[in-house]
Amino acid sequence: MRAHELKDIAAGICGSFISRNNEIEGYWALGKIYLYAKELKLNSIELDLLKKNSRPSPTIYSGVLEYYALWLRNRLLKNRNGHNVCKATVTLNFHISSDTVHLPRRETWGDLFEVSVVISNTKGREARIKNYGYCAPHDPNRESRSCR
Repeated sequence: MRAHELKDIAAGICGSFISRNNEIEGYWALGKIYLYAKELKLNSIELDLLKKNSRPSPTIYSGVLEYYALWLRNRLLKNRNGHNVCKATVTLNFHISSDTVHLPRRETWGDLFEVSVVISNTKGREARIKNYGYCAPHDPNRESRSCR
């Protein structure tokens, strides 16, 4: 695949992953994953979309992993060189310092996080897309559940 095609796929996954439409049981997936990470005292979680596994092993977010692995597979099947992709990971980093990111501080509920998506092929081309946002651990008493 060409570099811009890898970048398009990585950007699509990254944008969709931090979207409020990415949900687990009607709640924002990132909030549920952040709660899980805090309970296990983890600063990061990595999802491997090609191998359909993660560090640590998926539990609460296995449906999210399956969804994005299928999304990626479908995108790769549509491209004649999609079989050349050898790496596709989504890494969530929590407890990011706002000093290192240089984002304006927003008055919002939650902590700064980073989502990094890396897609690479067998020819050594790699696309890396990062995005940042604010997220709090899931709290059903404070959040509204989706009716979808």
